Amino acid sequence: MRFLSRADEKGCTENGEYARLVKVIRAEYAEHLAEFTFALNTGVRLSSQYGATYDMIDWTRNVLDLPRTKNDEPVHVPLNSEALAAIRSLTSWKERNGPIFRNLNHPEKAVLSNDHWFKPAMKKAGIIDFKWHDLRHTFASWLVQDGVPLDRVSKLLRHKGLTMTMRYAHLAPNQLHEDVALLTRNSTPIAPEPKTEGIISADYLQ
Repeated sequence: MRFLSRADEKGCTENGEYARLVKVIRAEYAEHLAEFTFALNTGVRLSSQYGATYDMIDWTRNVLDLPRTKNDEPVHVPLNSEALAAIRSLTSWKERNGPIFRNLNHPEKAVLSNDHWFKPAMKKAGIIDFKWHDLRHTFASWLVQDGVPLDRVSKLLRHKGLTMTMRYAHLAPNQLHEDVALLTRNSTPIAPEPKTEGIISADYLQ
């Protein structure tokens, strides 16, 4: 399971994989930054993202309603402020009709692949062994690292159960000490040690 790091080994976020990749995309592939941002903030699969149309968005709830996914079931994707900002930055936002993400050379067509810019961006950012689908893993991994419960992450990933989501469990903050500390709030005080002052030893009496 691969996901983008938010910081380097020394904890510097500026040198993390995420910061390096965003820097390259902004500088050389700015027209595709919205695609990257949307994927990272929704966790949707590539086919779902590029197949999404404006009529699938419920603006009253800020939700993207996908009629069919990998599991052949409709799903409802919550759109946070970053995802909404990404949509509003697109040229398609003026029309707000048809495909959300479009082929820049053929605007009437949806995007079929992003290899022509994403792979070069990865290389220039010095990131290896990473695919577009790993943005979905990044979405889930960051949520777990930030303390979002696995059952809610499972729902956001549109998993049918927790089995698939459990592979992110090791990334959760270690709160075991905090958990057991809760028991001390109502615990019974430990009995004091018995006093030995003034007690004559049995050996002394012999």
